[in-house]
Formats: sequence, C-alpha cells, structure tokens
Amino acid sequence: MTTKPNATKRSTAKPSPTKQGQSSKTYVGTVSGKRQITIPAELFRALRLQAGAKVSMKVEEGKLQVEAEPLDFDALLKKHQLPPNASRDSVKEVREMRGWTEWEE
Repeated sequence: MTTKPNATKRSTAKPSPTKQGQSSKTYVGTVSGKRQITIPAELFRALRLQAGAKVSMKVEEGKLQVEAEPLDFDALLKKHQLPPNASRDSVKEVREMRGWTEWEE
C-alpha cells in the first residue's frame, strides 16, 4: 500500500529585491468573472486592510500596481468628534444601542 505525502500549504509569495535593497514579495491573486481581484490573506494582513478599504491602481510598463490608500483621518475625526462643550453619557448610549430604554432598579 502506498501512502500520499502530507500536503503542506505553501505561500505563493516570491522574494525579490527592491530599489531600496529591501526584499519584497510577489503575491498571486485571482480575478473573478466579475473582474474582482482576490487579495491573498497574508498580503491583506500585511497592509492592514479591512473590508471596504480603498486601493489605488495604475498600469506602468504593462504591469498593474495596486497600493493601499491612506485612511482619511480628517473624515474619521469629524465622524467621532463631539461639538465643543458637549458631554456624553457612554453608559446611556450603550444601553440605547442595545435597546435598553429603562433602568433596572
């Protein structure tokens, strides 16, 4: 009886030198029928991307280059910033979010 060798999961990343002398990796993704590109998990984590993150793409010398767009910190700040002299009751806000409108005695 012959046994099959254990299948090991291998990364598709290949080290390659960069202009600064640092090594970089080449990742292989998949293009779907809807023209969507799957970003490999290792790369997704390395770039600290999250669902809904924006990326910029350009073609240079026949190569597609994809870069993570920086977060718009000003927009995030405005979204979570309180007006001057405003106070908030975080316990009350959490209770309201959970649908707890009455205080338990």
